[in-house]
Amino acid sequence: IYTCCQLFHVLKYANSYLRIISPFLSKCKRITTDGDLDNMEYTDYSSSILRSIISPINDRVLETIEQQQRLQRNYLSQAHYDDIVKHSPNELRSCVQTNHEEIVCLFNIHYDKYDPRQSANIFLPPSLALSLNYVPPKNGKRNGTYRGYSINHKNGNTNNKNGHYKRNLFTPPTPAIIFLVGGAWGSCDNTYSASAGSSFVNQKIALIYPKYKVYPNGDVQDMLSNINAIIKWVIKYHKVLNINPNHIAIVGQSSGAHLGSLAILRAYREKSKWLKRVRLFVGLAGPYCITDHYKWESNRGIENVSPMGRSMKGVNNFPFYSPSVIAQELFASIRAKQIKNNNRLTVT
Repeated sequence: IYTCCQLFHVLKYANSYLRIISPFLSKCKRITTDGDLDNMEYTDYSSSILRSIISPINDRVLETIEQQQRLQRNYLSQAHYDDIVKHSPNELRSCVQTNHEEIVCLFNIHYDKYDPRQSANIFLPPSLALSLNYVPPKNGKRNGTYRGYSINHKNGNTNNKNGHYKRNLFTPPTPAIIFLVGGAWGSCDNTYSASAGSSFVNQKIALIYPKYKVYPNGDVQDMLSNINAIIKWVIKYHKVLNINPNHIAIVGQSSGAHLGSLAILRAYREKSKWLKRVRLFVGLAGPYCITDHYKWESNRGIENVSPMGRSMKGVNNFPFYSPSVIAQELFASIRAKQIKNNNRLTVT
């Protein structure tokens, strides 16, 4: 009987391990990844979990910046004037190479609940506001605190009771760019996402670089669904990412410009809530009249090679997926309403 009880206890423990302990340890393993969140699923994300991931990465970046500031102050106080004014190419190259240490990087974030294979790389300006040790201002106070330091939100300086301070380590909520890379509707490569991220982060702008479904794994409707999902995801977690949700820009390149403009026009027509958060759209070398672009492809003899026609399911759907056609229809409907209300529309 005693042996049977022992075996029963072991089996009960094994059952509890499989049902409770093992999933918990697996989740802890996913949480402790250093910026690469490929092992995490969409359902694993929450504001507290994301903050616990971002905070240690951000703290390491801030420590690196503080060390660089300290070395720079020592260098300026001791170096000769010629050494300060004249910089050699090697010094400039070393400065460029250290830029990646001043970025908070999150890789392979699964942002779409209905398409778990798609992911995004996110690059954030480092800030005390991203740390778990940051306490935002409460009860009408102007300044927050960080490890006992009082933060001046105007100039970014932090001061403690003894008068010591850290310079410009606090960044208020930053604008964000959602960059849609092109690839003729058949590829979506994020190889150069870090290079683009460093350029914008140095200007205190966050960059979100999503991968979206492309042909033959999906059509334009699937691509638009992914774009809608990444915009909603950024707005949902804007506080954790230290992003200003009212200063979001969508930048598209080539086919990404077509998809970005199409997503915005559809959102306007469908009255999507996220559209009021988008302040700017920039299209870089994008095709906006698909019929004209198809003619251009035909003149080059590549219409059967390009994924464009197949991703839009045939020539008959080109007007439906042309931002220029949709914009003209919306303009005509607005004009008809204003004429009906006896208002004049000024065209500039």
